[in-house]
Amino acid sequence: MFRIIGYRHSSCIITSHWITQPILRLSAAAGAIASGELDQKVELGNVKELNILALSFNKMAKQLQESFDELETRVQQRTASLTQAESELRGLFAAMTELIFVKDSQGRYLKVVSSQSEILYKPADEILGKLEHEILPSEKADIFVGYIREALQTQQTVQVEYSLMSKGQEVWFSASISPITEDSVIWVARDITDRKKTEEELIKKEAYLRLILDNIPQQVFWKDTNLVFLGCNRNWAEAAKLDNPEDVVGLTDYDLLPEAVADLFRAKDRQIMEADQEELHHIDVKQKPGEDGQKRWLDINKIPIHDEQGKVIGILGVIDDITQRRQAEEALRIQQEKLRIEQKKSEELLLNILPQPIADRLKEDTRAIAEQFDETTIMFADIVGFTPLSARMPPTELVKLLNQVFSLFDQLAEQHGLEKIKTIGDAYMVVGGLPVAMPDHAEAIANMALDMQRAIYQFQADVGEPFQIRIGINTGSVVAGVIGIKKFIYDLWGDAVNVASRMESSGVPGKIQVTAQTYERLQDKYVLEERGVIKVKGKGEMTTYWLIDRH
Repeated sequence: MFRIIGYRHSSCIITSHWITQPILRLSAAAGAIASGELDQKVELGNVKELNILALSFNKMAKQLQESFDELETRVQQRTASLTQAESELRGLFAAMTELIFVKDSQGRYLKVVSSQSEILYKPADEILGKLEHEILPSEKADIFVGYIREALQTQQTVQVEYSLMSKGQEVWFSASISPITEDSVIWVARDITDRKKTEEELIKKEAYLRLILDNIPQQVFWKDTNLVFLGCNRNWAEAAKLDNPEDVVGLTDYDLLPEAVADLFRAKDRQIMEADQEELHHIDVKQKPGEDGQKRWLDINKIPIHDEQGKVIGILGVIDDITQRRQAEEALRIQQEKLRIEQKKSEELLLNILPQPIADRLKEDTRAIAEQFDETTIMFADIVGFTPLSARMPPTELVKLLNQVFSLFDQLAEQHGLEKIKTIGDAYMVVGGLPVAMPDHAEAIANMALDMQRAIYQFQADVGEPFQIRIGINTGSVVAGVIGIKKFIYDLWGDAVNVASRMESSGVPGKIQVTAQTYERLQDKYVLEERGVIKVKGKGEMTTYWLIDRH
């Protein structure tokens, strides 16, 4: 009995050992995994159920190892990404020119971030943890705290600009204040001092430009490409009946002008911008009733406006009221016209006294003029019977009659290109070949003499008076000129003149007596008859001829 019991006890121990060994190995592997030793594998035994458990454990251990490896890889990747992000963030902060503060609702500086410590109004370690009122003047601190509370209350970003004194100079900042928690904000400030200085200079320049624009006499305006007014100066605003130059902004020509005029102006403006070429044009403006009612003249110069790339972005107009100038020009024109008329009258009067070339010379030089002319033909004509006529005719009628006769002679002299010298009582003197030389001077004098005879014949028939003329002609050299300083007269001197006068006085009424010198020049073209030898005072005996007619 004792032996049987012992045997059974020994068998149980063996069986127990056979079962517990795999369990112990499984437990040891689980403990190792729990300690971080994931690379575990449980060997299989003889117990089927324990083998199933070991296989599951080995599979789980493998999956766990793989998961851990994957996790470790991810951690490494994440760590590398974080390292790169941290590096980029550090570089970003280093490159930033902004000041970044984190502040609470009381204005306490919780964090200070800036790579540009020189633009901090105080070093970072002196402001960290302190309130605005401990750092800034009370008035400025109140304003800053107000910005923070506005951002926290509205939960919206507040945009502000402010200035602070830093190192004895005014520094301007543009700040964005954004809530990050219920009790704190992030304050990002950028140094805009240079921009502010530029803006201030621009404002000064604009003010200076405005001062110039408002004080020049011209009217100035400018429009965009849609022909909407962008601005004008005070003179233009006043002309457009606007209270202020700013009132024109946003208006168009149709808001200020009649539709037809606005259509013309806008068409012209578009043409100028499309052609990209300035243009000056004139307009006449009639003032409205109630104003001065006078016509006004305007010059409008329109110039395309360009951007930096040369693109047309609008048009500039400069209007100049030239009414006074035009009125002055008109008055000057009228005055000049009057002077011209008076000058013309004076010149005509002068030309009635002097030949044109002599008058021109006398205008430039008032000294005596005397010239020798070798080839001239002189004619004297006398109205026969004029003295008895003057005894029975009123003086005014007599002068009127004489004027009619001599006017006929003047027309003939002009017709034949001859120069009338003078009249002496009822005598008429004319010459050919001066002051401008002419090759046919003798023929011209002969033609005039014959025409004078016919004119007198017709005239006496018209007026019923028995007029006749006695004419004498001679050819030779003379001296002609103007002497004296008053009452100028162009006259002739010389023996040829005296002989011509003797030809007239020794002639016969109704006939034309010529000398041998004149005969030689006329004999081939005219009908002449020898009178014979006559006695001439101062010359003795001379052979003379009668001019009868043309061939």
